[in-house]
Amino acid sequence: MRPGAVLLCGGLSTRMGRDKSQLLFGEETLLQRVLRRVAAGLQKVCDDPRIVVVAAADQVLGPLPAGVQTVVDSAPCEGPLRGLEAGLSALSGTVDCVFLTACDAPFLEPAVIELLLRRLQGRRGLMVSERSTGRLHPLCAVYVPRLLADVRQLLASGERRMRALAELTDVAQLEVDELRAVDADLSSLQNLNEPQDYLAALEKLVRTV
Repeated sequence: MRPGAVLLCGGLSTRMGRDKSQLLFGEETLLQRVLRRVAAGLQKVCDDPRIVVVAAADQVLGPLPAGVQTVVDSAPCEGPLRGLEAGLSALSGTVDCVFLTACDAPFLEPAVIELLLRRLQGRRGLMVSERSTGRLHPLCAVYVPRLLADVRQLLASGERRMRALAELTDVAQLEVDELRAVDADLSSLQNLNEPQDYLAALEKLVRTV
């Protein structure tokens, strides 16, 4: 298996009011923390994983780990589906599957990445879902590069919802309770959209250090 990862950080961060990727989180930025945890998860199944950060053209990301590729999202206002297209395009031909996340998931557990990669089992995609509520987590998911054509077709039709990926053939769902074996309180699904989310996450960080 040759896994890669696409990390989205080119959103407008409207509710946060500032670039989420550059928020300080301990001794590193939020982006640096998530990158570190993504790399740890990929390295459980591959010695030399490929990681792409999808950013806006005018976004200043600061220093990133060696080997991390930055790709410019040509249409950052169109949402994460467009970012996924940019990431899959950059990694096409070099990886077998791609873990997708965003820069605002500071408590992402590397073991969750490994679980999703190993459970993909030849499918074109596997995303976390909560069947009891119908909620999907397409930004905690694994996709294969050959899904790129479908993503482009969705975008061309005007579709911008990430959950539209769940309607594609051979994109499966992993029930959220299956994550609890490696992430008991499902912290991997926690993201930071507003200032109060950021402050609460900082408090949680202090408690867990």
